[in-house]
Amino acid sequence: MRSTFFRFYFRMTGLLLACAASATCSHAAAARCGTPPADGTPQWRPAVHYTPQRNWMNDPNGLVYENGRYHLFYQYNPLGHDWGNMSWGHATSTDLVHWREQPVAMRANATEEIFSGSIVADTRNTSGLGAPGETPLVALYTSVYKDGSGHAPGTQAQSLAYSVDHGATWRPYAHNPVLTLDPEAKQFRDPKVSWYAPGRYWLMTTVVADAQVVKLYRSDDLIHWSFLSDFTLPDVPHAGALWEMPDLVPLPVDDDPRHIKWVMIVNVNPWSIAGGSGAMYFVGDFDGRTFTPDRVAPAGSDPARFRWVDHGADFYAAGTFSGAPGTRPVAIAWMSNWDYAAKVPTAPWRGAATLPREFALKTIGGEPTLVVTPAAAFDAWADGRPAVHEGDLNVESATRALSDATRGV
Repeated sequence: MRSTFFRFYFRMTGLLLACAASATCSHAAAARCGTPPADGTPQWRPAVHYTPQRNWMNDPNGLVYENGRYHLFYQYNPLGHDWGNMSWGHATSTDLVHWREQPVAMRANATEEIFSGSIVADTRNTSGLGAPGETPLVALYTSVYKDGSGHAPGTQAQSLAYSVDHGATWRPYAHNPVLTLDPEAKQFRDPKVSWYAPGRYWLMTTVVADAQVVKLYRSDDLIHWSFLSDFTLPDVPHAGALWEMPDLVPLPVDDDPRHIKWVMIVNVNPWSIAGGSGAMYFVGDFDGRTFTPDRVAPAGSDPARFRWVDHGADFYAAGTFSGAPGTRPVAIAWMSNWDYAAKVPTAPWRGAATLPREFALKTIGGEPTLVVTPAAAFDAWADGRPAVHEGDLNVESATRALSDATRGV
């Protein structure tokens, strides 16, 4: 019998399907997936999605472009490949394709774990944390306090760290935390900071995760923050789910800079369109204080009535790069799902990042709709590189073992 392979090219869909199929294990398949062998699973390591050399990773954090390099920080367990001991891993790239893992940026310590957050290049040195002529990198992240910290164990608050050597080392701010709730809360997290040019101030989105509320704040110096407003839904259809990793992004509609709309991304777990965790979005307006969505699905709607950044199961904690070159925001997400993340049978690592994607708003069906495409830098690199070569294969029996070259796409 003869069989012909059809040529297809490295494009987002093929890559995601190949990697998701090789690296994930659903609840139903967990028993037969089992635990990874003691000698590891190198055949299941993706070739083009970033993974740490070893140990657990989840949410991308601190996505920033500075001094010619993209920085990908991420939730990381330096002590094992299960969730825990939350710290910030770090990788860098000059092209969004080839990543170099760096030393752990910020480690969990005796008084706190380092949960998710964001980084900005403070080019105006509004924080005063850099010497004259320096551009400090400023990280806002969630401290999860432990016993002996001076806070009730489990309290979450927003803290600050900064770097004056392009992200190689980080110094905690002497007067952390810089933002707390009153009373203190255990679900207040995930600060995403950006520069709001019309008002000339820093804008932060955070969440009270179990209340399904995005909270907006402003600051002139990245240290002192004032409350602006809350964003939530009048009838939250997914009570019991968590809202996490918010991001508020301005985008021109149909590439018209005179027509700007704002996209609020909210990562929700569980209750996504594919089951488990996912990233939903709302299109609307932001007046410098309040985000108002154009429309919200009626009360009682199921996930299909909402809008999703990605309809697959392996896209969560999506965030955009601060300061990235080009006209469109570039985003990376965690390529997993809380339904089965702990059961992915890979070793000595567990967790991967999605490929970089660009966001745009296009008018579809009479309304602005988020359109997601491969990032231009990645697309240029992938162009013309076939994932499978065309050719004939002689099959002499009903089964045939694939070569090692086909593994770990």
